[in-house]
Amino acid sequence: MLYNSFYPPTNLESISAVFAPTTGAITSSTTIDDLRDYLTVTATYSDDTTATITDYLLSGTMSNATVITVVYGGKSAKFATGYGISSLSAVYTQGDRIIYTSDNIDSFKDNLVVTATLSGGGT
Repeated sequence: MLYNSFYPPTNLESISAVFAPTTGAITSSTTIDDLRDYLTVTATYSDDTTATITDYLLSGTMSNATVITVVYGGKSAKFATGYGISSLSAVYTQGDRIIYTSDNIDSFKDNLVVTATLSGGGT
């Protein structure tokens, strides 16, 4: 392949991913493809030009503390969805129960309520 010396070929140098969801947009029902609505992927080429790209691949799973990988042209970038557990609380209601050191720890489950607060909203 011949190239004009005034316009040397450009090579993909890197990609970047900026993830900017609206508050509460990411929930437990969000799929990995839904993330595209809040994602801007930019390719940077060897001649310092940039281009917004849309034909990238996403890999990862939606779980606690999710990090998703964006792949385009053999380059990759990662971003965090911000969806995960932001806090946990545990409340034990003893009531009239007498607790002994010999009690099996599993016997406390009936009186224990654990609540996870999700960073994307909800509990």
